[in-house]
Amino acid sequence: MHVRELLDLRGRTALVTGGGRGIGRHLALGLAEAGADVLVASRNLAACEEVARAIERLGRRASARAADLARPEEVPFDTGMMDTVRGDEQRWRDFHRQVPMRRSGREDDIKGVGVFLASDAAAFVTGTTVVVDGGTLAAGGARYPGPDADRGPVSGRPAR
Repeated sequence: MHVRELLDLRGRTALVTGGGRGIGRHLALGLAEAGADVLVASRNLAACEEVARAIERLGRRASARAADLARPEEVPFDTGMMDTVRGDEQRWRDFHRQVPMRRSGREDDIKGVGVFLASDAAAFVTGTTVVVDGGTLAAGGARYPGPDADRGPVSGRPAR
């Protein structure tokens, strides 16, 4: 199979939470560029609608939905992995000092991985976590700057 066929997402539908801006927006557009139809969800309906229009301009179907993932009653699905994290600016600066690349992930850092994992090219990638963390795990992990920072290093385990 040609690599273009492996990465072809036509006939698939993706749900992108946090899709109204930032990394989520870029992931939603990347999935659409690869051929997927996309449901865009975030707290800001206007932002989701803007992303949905951009997806439609790419020739894909799109839908926008307002949903606050911190409020389970607004979400029609339960992953069992939701956790709310808030942090102040100093906590994030402290966190970034622990990341070998000295920054948070950017939109394009995530978009390609998301398209790959949604494609047939990742058909044999199962039961694993793909870590996109700027080298943090390889450097021994980092302390997360959220309110539960005392829980230890960030891991691939679901939030409790």
